[in-house]
Amino acid sequence: MRFGEDFLEELKNRLPPSEVIGKHIKLKRRGREWIGLSPFTQEKTPSFFVNDEKGFFHCFSSGKHGDIISFVMELQGFDFTEAVSQLASTAGLSLPESDPQTARTYQERRANISVVEAACKVFQDNLASEEGIKARQYLRTRGVSLQLIEEFSLGYAKDNYQGLASVLSARAISEADMVKN
Repeated sequence: MRFGEDFLEELKNRLPPSEVIGKHIKLKRRGREWIGLSPFTQEKTPSFFVNDEKGFFHCFSSGKHGDIISFVMELQGFDFTEAVSQLASTAGLSLPESDPQTARTYQERRANISVVEAACKVFQDNLASEEGIKARQYLRTRGVSLQLIEEFSLGYAKDNYQGLASVLSARAISEADMVKN
């Protein structure tokens, strides 16, 4: 089941993060935020913060960050649909009827993302290849570390007019999808 943005926004507006998270861990109010021990790691001093105004949590000990949906997914091992269903029940919201248009939009979005991810992978592979050595050297001279290259998914476009298109075609991505994305 796919949920529209309006439904998800209403769900988040009805359930403050401190209320949802407070059912799982003990939170203490500190100024505008709530603080507690991380449910993701073993710790003795609190490093888990919840901000109702901004609608998120952040765990400094584990680096996890998100909204109430991602918290429920992470803590209880639910997928997105299960987490939203549980939270909707808590908020007293009825789940929306399955909307074919929303499902189509989701499928199109996933297809678009997969084309972009495939192109990104081609450029990353180019940078890591023998032909990308000058580009890697240039990045090093600019102070760009391997960690930053990976973190920001940096890549390199070869000096080949049809290079990307031919690689994506070999991966069964249509020319129409390439042009669209």
